[in-house]
Amino acid sequence: MVKGRASDMVEFIQTTECNGVYHDKNYRMVSCYDGNITLSYATKGKAMTIHFAANKKGLRYVKLAINSFCKWLFDNYNCPMIFGAIDKDKKSVMRIAEKVGFSHIATNNEHCMYVRIKK
Repeated sequence: MVKGRASDMVEFIQTTECNGVYHDKNYRMVSCYDGNITLSYATKGKAMTIHFAANKKGLRYVKLAINSFCKWLFDNYNCPMIFGAIDKDKKSVMRIAEKVGFSHIATNNEHCMYVRIKK
């Protein structure tokens, strides 16, 4: 088991349990809060793409987990930006993305694209 600290508050542990988060052979997965939140990430050029899934117990920690995870990615992978695609019907997820520093940049028939730039 490999552990990585994103901040003093959140510990991410590599996992193979997807818990509904998008992943394929290019994505690595980590979990936090006793497996209640799972995040996947992959390098896309010099940027990162992330996905997350949370069960009911994990929802209260989603903003902290995403903020800490983005900081961890920026610090450890030296990427200048992180992208996320959100289904157009997931308005609550879009609000969370905006609250944690992601900005809407484009929309197609199925998804809204968001980006968070390293500060």
